[in-house]
Amino acid sequence: MVPILILAAGQGRRLGRVKALAPWKEGTLLDDALYRGRQASGCLVAAVGAGESLVRSRTGQRPTYWCPVPDWHEGQSRSLQAGLRTLSMKGFWSGALVMLVDQPLIPASHLQALVSQAGKVPDEAVGTCAGNRCMAPAYLPRGLWPRVFQLEGDRGAGGILNALGAKGLECEAAAQDIDTRAELLAARHRERGG
Repeated sequence: MVPILILAAGQGRRLGRVKALAPWKEGTLLDDALYRGRQASGCLVAAVGAGESLVRSRTGQRPTYWCPVPDWHEGQSRSLQAGLRTLSMKGFWSGALVMLVDQPLIPASHLQALVSQAGKVPDEAVGTCAGNRCMAPAYLPRGLWPRVFQLEGDRGAGGILNALGAKGLECEAAAQDIDTRAELLAARHRERGG
């Protein structure tokens, strides 16, 4: 099994609310990420930081493990590192699929394809391609984790994936994350087929 780590610790300053709790469909962005993730894996870790107790109480879907990120304000690198540490404490994994809470337009079928690819070649990184960039969601094999633990600030593993020339599965929806209220409204419109 390939575990999925959902990074959902950000404050969402430009969005005007804790990003994980932004309304999406019948729940929140985190509810939706957990729902889609569950269609690809039986092990889900939700890394939460800003408004942690509120996020836990208002999230209807439940991860396998909650992962508190006390230093979430230092950037995405801290959420990623905390999540991988949590997975390391819960068992031995060949790697983990990392997804972001603010990419709700990525279909569950894309997550399933990434998990399938990781199952075939567990020692190779595979990301999502949108345009000319490799990005999350991405499978990070355990051999890359030491490099992830060296990241600082608001950086994810995209730079590592691109430097390696990692294989990527195409998904244009990955380029549309949600950072502002206007982007949230546009994503809702697109999700409804508008």
